[in-house]
Amino acid sequence: MRKLYKGVDKILCLLIEARRKVVFGIPVSTSIEDPEVDIITNRNQLMVLIDLRGRDIDKITVKASRNQLYVYDIGTKNVIKIIQLPKEVEPESLKYEKYFGTCIISLRVKNG
Repeated sequence: MRKLYKGVDKILCLLIEARRKVVFGIPVSTSIEDPEVDIITNRNQLMVLIDLRGRDIDKITVKASRNQLYVYDIGTKNVIKIIQLPKEVEPESLKYEKYFGTCIISLRVKNG
């Protein structure tokens, strides 16, 4: 039960802080074009939160290119979403976690 609260708390804190335009004391910008996707950016990192409720989240995988993020359903072998990223990223820095229907993805912003 603690893991449930920890995951929900993390998601809620990130969303609340993103609306305030400051996450962990760092100014950020957010993108809200897709109501299922929140993109939080700062100078060094880009974080994407995707609402995937209603899908089997254990069959979801994520891949990245320099400018796009791809969300796949490996069970049906379909692309669920292609997300255009606001900054160029380092695809090899991709990390993601899944919490109760929400996928939290982080990537390093490419310098240069």
